[in-house]
Amino acid sequence: MNKLVVYEHPDFKGLSQEFTDDVHDLVALSFDNTISSLEVFGQPWILYEHQFYRGNVRVYEEGRYNFTKGFNDVISSMKLIQDNLSNPRIILYEHINYQGISRTFTQETNLTFGDMNDKASSHVVQGGVWVLYEHPNCEGHRIVAKKGECVPDYRSLNFNDRVSHIRPLKSGKPTIKKVTILWDEAKTESKQQTIDEIISENQTPHEQAFTAGQSISKEVTISQSLTFSQSSQITLGSTFKISSGVDMFGIQADMSLELKMELQLGFQVEKGKAESKTTTIKREFTLPAKVPPKTRLKIRVVQEQVTYDLPVEMEVWIGSEMKREMANLRCNDGSKITLNYSSDQL
Repeated sequence: MNKLVVYEHPDFKGLSQEFTDDVHDLVALSFDNTISSLEVFGQPWILYEHQFYRGNVRVYEEGRYNFTKGFNDVISSMKLIQDNLSNPRIILYEHINYQGISRTFTQETNLTFGDMNDKASSHVVQGGVWVLYEHPNCEGHRIVAKKGECVPDYRSLNFNDRVSHIRPLKSGKPTIKKVTILWDEAKTESKQQTIDEIISENQTPHEQAFTAGQSISKEVTISQSLTFSQSSQITLGSTFKISSGVDMFGIQADMSLELKMELQLGFQVEKGKAESKTTTIKREFTLPAKVPPKTRLKIRVVQEQVTYDLPVEMEVWIGSEMKREMANLRCNDGSKITLNYSSDQL
């Protein structure tokens, strides 16, 4: 969720208020000229010196901020940026009405290193939201420019031939709001292996008592992992949970998976370690009280390892834009243990 938490004092102390939408007048909320620190979650916010979005501005992206000078105790209105911030692109023109030399930018740029420093007089924004600064290193007066906005004459903004630094705003971390397991496309693979044998031989002509214990206890592992596509937009530090009822071997069980992402964009990786748990499975069974004469009795302890490959569809929100991503949830369940009996005449 996009939100802004503001505090009365530095270091996030004192009275606080939380906002999720534009605020045109902090006077009405008894918080005017009071903010000394803030926290931004999700999309950036524009903070204004005066009511009704007027005066000097500051823009804050996701993070925590202390005001030590300049903008401390002066904020009177605030606006949430809900624009799509992907694919930023701005064209600066040397003269008014989009005339003269033009330069196109797609990333943050210090104009003092090029031929447009203190020369821009108009612009067209083709993507994203940009902040234009009077001085290098994001200093001095600034204006905010949005996609679709055309400003033919900086003189109306008292900003003509004054732009020395520009940068596009960045969205906060993606938010995963919905996760759906596509059960109809699930794949299952099963393998069996003998993990123990109990053998008793009666070589006498008389029945003999069976000497083995009456129960068996085996430790098995249930593991879960999630693999993402190369184009995943989920970033480092994202956390979410998958929870769904899974019918394993006719028993309704609740499977829950929480992964902490560790992602390097551009690679198909398992983000974070696979969450796993080890469960002790104890199976009680009744053995024959007697072994017939001249008979070998064999009991095989068989474990069935079942692998579930489950496609997962996720709704990933970046600001106001939603994209669907696919992942694969892999579950390895070795909790099913059965006993097979056989006997041979000696």
